[in-house]
Amino acid sequence: MNRFGSKNPPAFDPTNPLGLLFGSLAFGVAGSAAYDLGRTGLESRFSTLASEWILFIVFGLLLFGFATIYHQWRRSRTVTYVTGIADDRRMGPKRGLIVFVSLGPSPTAAESAIDIQLKDPNRRLKYCWLLHSEQTTSRASGIAQSYENDGITFEPVLMESIVEPSLVLRKVKQTIQMASDAGLAPDDIVLDITGGIKLVTFGMALAAQDGSAQLQYLGSPRNEDGALAGEATGMRVEFIREVVPADQQPVSA
Repeated sequence: MNRFGSKNPPAFDPTNPLGLLFGSLAFGVAGSAAYDLGRTGLESRFSTLASEWILFIVFGLLLFGFATIYHQWRRSRTVTYVTGIADDRRMGPKRGLIVFVSLGPSPTAAESAIDIQLKDPNRRLKYCWLLHSEQTTSRASGIAQSYENDGITFEPVLMESIVEPSLVLRKVKQTIQMASDAGLAPDDIVLDITGGIKLVTFGMALAAQDGSAQLQYLGSPRNEDGALAGEATGMRVEFIREVVPADQQPVSA
């Protein structure tokens, strides 16, 4: 890291005006010298006009190559930070849904998430993956049977553990990959985080932070007393990302 707080070479560091100036001058002098030498050699074999065109093309290619390499170098030295979330947008109709089958009275969060997609006037739901534990295997089968006339392909997915974040994360990522293998784009895969315990919700959120699926939770309108005042709505959770140079912190940090 140089004295300006940057890891970039001083001659090409935008935060270092003097270094950038001297680097540009050095590049200009070297280019001018190469041009004069090249022109002298070419004019002995070609006409002046042909020599000018040859040098113009060569230097253009060199400049393009330099700019491309520098751009790739800069991109390789950036970091993407998640600086916040936005959860004020309703989730629209999607083709794929991944839910966690929980214990408790019916309708569960998994069933509510399915119903919301089915009730949408522009419904597109075709696939649903039912994440479940050993304790909810029979419930997952029951949910699949209860919607057998709705044209949805269900696939139960047994989770080895719901209390170990690493195993939860791995299983959720595998399920997202199943959806992708079925031909679904990331924006067409809904990952509902409502029904799971905290560790499952945590694993789901981590699995989707790379944009491979869309996070959703079920929001229920409530009156002033806190009582339910209507049907649940699927709300989209979006990560707010900021890309900054590797040697800097995001503005919101």
